[in-house]
Amino acid sequence: MVFALVVALVCVLLDRATKYLAAAFIGLGESKIAIDGVLNFTYIRNEGMAFGLLSDKRYIFIIASVILLAAILVFLFIYRKQANVWFKASCGLILGGGIGNMIDRIYLGYVIDFIDVRILSFWKWVFNIADACVCVGVGMFAVYLIYDAVKTEKENKRAEKETDEHDE
Repeated sequence: MVFALVVALVCVLLDRATKYLAAAFIGLGESKIAIDGVLNFTYIRNEGMAFGLLSDKRYIFIIASVILLAAILVFLFIYRKQANVWFKASCGLILGGGIGNMIDRIYLGYVIDFIDVRILSFWKWVFNIADACVCVGVGMFAVYLIYDAVKTEKENKRAEKETDEHDE
């Protein structure tokens, strides 16, 4: 569990530092080219959830975030002994990202977004380190669940085969 909390802390610190830098050095709505045609830093204020949806429901996001973060902490505590590093890292990333954006929502009333990927023509959203941590964490957790399910299925088949051989 300590490893997950360290991962979460690193995510929060990176998120806070990069948001501070974005707000300090980029004007609201301004865009700075980092890698021409690939990556810009564009400072926007996101008052909603992902992609600015439901921007007038700030308190719902705060309450939902607190509930989800608490659930992840409980989940981590319950499975702390049998969880592997992949599981703990994914939970830490989700926790850190959730906390990073919740800090903005509580203190600012909006989330600072600034990473503007331009390489994908269909991609129109600006995001932040916290968003990236949550997305990567959820992806890692999904891979962990699939891996664990396949591993358990193989172990069950092996045990069933051994039982069948023993019965014969």
